[in-house]
Amino acid sequence: MPAYNEEQNIEGALEDACEVAASVTPAWEVIVVDDGSKDTTAQRVTRVSQQQDRVRLISFPENRGYGVALRAGFHAARGDLIFYTDSDRQFDLSELRFFLPVMERTDVAIGFRVYRYDPVLRCLLSWVYNRLVSAVFRARVRDVDCSFKLFRREVLEAIDLETTDFFIDTEMVAKARKWNFRILQKGVKHFPRRAGESSIRASHIVSTLRTVARMWLRIYVPALVGRRERPHMRSPARIIDIGSGGGAVAQALLEFGSVTACDIDVRCAASVARRAGMSFAYGTAEAVPFADGSFDLVTAFDVLEHLDDDVKALREMARVARPAGLVAVTVPAYRWMWGRQDEISHHRRRYTGRSLRQAITDAGLIPRRLTAFNTILFPGIAAVRITRRVAKRLAGGGRSSDLSELKSDFSMTKPGLFNNLMAATFSAEAAVLRFVDLPVGVSLLALAERPSGH
Repeated sequence: MPAYNEEQNIEGALEDACEVAASVTPAWEVIVVDDGSKDTTAQRVTRVSQQQDRVRLISFPENRGYGVALRAGFHAARGDLIFYTDSDRQFDLSELRFFLPVMERTDVAIGFRVYRYDPVLRCLLSWVYNRLVSAVFRARVRDVDCSFKLFRREVLEAIDLETTDFFIDTEMVAKARKWNFRILQKGVKHFPRRAGESSIRASHIVSTLRTVARMWLRIYVPALVGRRERPHMRSPARIIDIGSGGGAVAQALLEFGSVTACDIDVRCAASVARRAGMSFAYGTAEAVPFADGSFDLVTAFDVLEHLDDDVKALREMARVARPAGLVAVTVPAYRWMWGRQDEISHHRRRYTGRSLRQAITDAGLIPRRLTAFNTILFPGIAAVRITRRVAKRLAGGGRSSDLSELKSDFSMTKPGLFNNLMAATFSAEAAVLRFVDLPVGVSLLALAERPSGH
C-alpha cells in the first residue's frame, strides 16, 4: 500500500486492510510504503503497527515516486500471493474475497472500475490511454491503471520492474503479457476520495506517453535503447550441453569456455573426442552426472519435447547450474504445428510461450528471455503442415502407426544450394535476435536463471 501525504486516509485504510486480510486468510501482512510524505502519514502508520504487529512500515526520507514505492513493497512482501491497492480508500477491499478463488486458474487478477468517481476529463483521458496500451502492448486490459491487482509471487519475480512513476501499472501488465502469464479481469466498485487529493496531474500525460514509447522499446527492441539484458556469465564459463549428440552444437559454445557434451548414446563419445577442447559425459536430462552448481551454463537444445516429464528435467538442469547460473533451452512451437516430423522424432509435445514459461517457473527457475525463432521459414512450414493435415483427414487417415512409412522433412536439406540457403536464412535471423524478440516461429528459445539464493 503506497502512501504519499495520506494522513487523513491512512488509518482508515489500514483498518479496512487488516479486517479484510484477516477474514480471507490466516497468513497475512500489510505493508505501507511511505513515499517521503511531508505530513504525519508515517507516524500514524507507526502508531498502528505498535498495536498490530502484522502491519509493517517502509519509509523513504524523500519522495521517490509511485513506482519505486510499489517495487519496495513487492520486494518486502513474503507471501505467495501479493495484492496492492492505494491508500486513498477508493476501493472496497472486501471484494478481495472474490479475487482469491480465481488465482487457481490465473497468474494475475486485475480489477477494473465498474463506475469511476473521477472528473469527466480524467475518465476520458483514461479511456484513450487504455486503448493505446491495448494496441501498443497487445494487452487487452479494460483499466490498466486500476490499483486493485493480485499477483502470484513468481510473476513479480519474473517481470523485472524498472519504472519509478505511475507508469508502473502499465509496465506490470505489458510485461506480464510479454511473458505469457495468464491475466483475468474482474469488476470492482470505485468510490470518491474521502479526503486529500490525487497526486496525478494533467502534466503527467506528456511524460507518460514518452515513457510508453521507451518502455515499448525496452520490452520489444531492448538493444536500441541499450537495454538488452545480458545475464552475467563467468569467463571462461563452465558449460554442459545436454542431449548433445555428436557435439556439433556444443562445439559452437567453445568460444564461451570449457564444454562438456552429455548424451545417453555412448556412441557419441567418439565423435566428441574428435572435437578439440570438449569432454564427454554419459547421462540424461533427468540424471546429469555432476554435483550441484557445477556449471555456469546448462543447454538443452530440442530435448524437452522428447521427455515424459519436462519439469523434472528442468529441475535437474537447475540443480547442476550454479546459483545465478543460466539454463538455455529450445523447443518446437505450437501444438497445431504437429506434423510427421514430430512423430518420426518421437516428440511428446510442442510448446506455446505460456506452456514453456510455466514449465520453467514450475522447475524453480526465473525466466529471463523467451522468444520465437525460425520465423522467416514459419509461413512456408506452417502452410505445408496444415496442407498435409487437411489432405490426410480428407483421405480418412490418422497418425501413422508405422513410422517407416513417413519421410523425414530433413531429407530436403542435404548438402547443396538449398541447404546453403537455409543456413544463410538462419544466420540472418540470428543477427536479428541480437536486437529483438520475435513474436512467432517454428521454435522457441528460452533463457532462465537459477535463483541466487538456491
